[in-house]
Amino acid sequence: MKKKSSSKISPKKAAKGKKAMVTVSGGACFWVNNGPILGNLRDLEGALKRMTDNQFRHHVGKGKNDFAAWVRSALSDGDCAKRLAKTKTKNEARVCVSRALAKYR
Repeated sequence: MKKKSSSKISPKKAAKGKKAMVTVSGGACFWVNNGPILGNLRDLEGALKRMTDNQFRHHVGKGKNDFAAWVRSALSDGDCAKRLAKTKTKNEARVCVSRALAKYR
């Protein structure tokens, strides 16, 4: 008897090639100025959607990008941090983080 082929993709195959997302807690978290506390890239993506321009400017500008520094040091994602450091607006940063999330399961 011939086996039926399944059209469903197993969770293991769907996640193949993707890595686990780093989530931090406590002092390694990112504290958005007058905003939420972030523990991973998914949190950062959501915060970038909701934060004010003033909150964003508090962390990005004048030769600094606190988000990029945190992603590099706490979340150990140098590629995302490098791209994030080049962003100038909330939307650019959010798109950068959204693209980086594609490599995580």
